[in-house]
Amino acid sequence: MKKRSLPWIPRILIICYILFISIFSLDATSVTGFFIHIIPSVIFAIILTISWRDFRLAAVLFALAGVGTIFFFNTYRDLFAFLIISIVPILIGILFWISNAKNKKSKKRK
Repeated sequence: MKKRSLPWIPRILIICYILFISIFSLDATSVTGFFIHIIPSVIFAIILTISWRDFRLAAVLFALAGVGTIFFFNTYRDLFAFLIISIVPILIGILFWISNAKNKKSKKRK
């Protein structure tokens, strides 16, 4: 894997995740319901834009957002929901952390 592709993997995954959870807002029957259901997608998009360049910040924010989804969506009650909704942002945070570590190693070698 090329060095330049590693930072893009978590970014692409979080964009796919945002699109995935945005699909759930389509079941709303009113405009108000749609906007309420789209809030998690907007929050993840804001986190992504804030932490686009700083991988450590991205790792921390996505891990915290993943932990937040555990309690906000009560995914601890169902294993499938936990794996689909809550683990993905935590894993993306880990990928950002790995990308940060690889980036630091490549800068030290130069």
